[in-house]
Amino acid sequence: MPVIFDMDGVIIDSESLWGRFEAPMLERLLGKDIAQQVTGIPGLGIGGVYERAKAAGSNISKVELVAGFESIFPNIYTNAPISDGVERLGATLIGRGYRLGLVTQTPRKWIDPVVSRLSFNRSFDAIISLHEHPELRLKPAPDGYIEALKQ
Repeated sequence: MPVIFDMDGVIIDSESLWGRFEAPMLERLLGKDIAQQVTGIPGLGIGGVYERAKAAGSNISKVELVAGFESIFPNIYTNAPISDGVERLGATLIGRGYRLGLVTQTPRKWIDPVVSRLSFNRSFDAIISLHEHPELRLKPAPDGYIEALKQ
């Protein structure tokens, strides 16, 4: 039987760090008015931020926006604490024969520093980055979870 995790806010407690680093970066790139319209929306993902910024009148390219996020992700994913109980939960699930997966909107190169910190990091049968699979609809659509189940 599989158990599929999300990353931000589930495996790691990253939400407060996102708030601290994302808002200033978006304000620098988008200007204060547009940044306030797209900041602090958990689960939106880079694509969602880009779409909202464009709808609010920004002329930023997706490449520029991705570069902005790339500049802050190490501060978040190397410093965010593993959520309380995740290590114990992982060990318990593995001990009971569950298969593990991870589905997140986060880019893969941001996932690896987090997963590598888990004691059960080699136990994931599937890790799906929706950011890198444009053929899969973003959460809450079930596409990523279905793909993880297939794997």
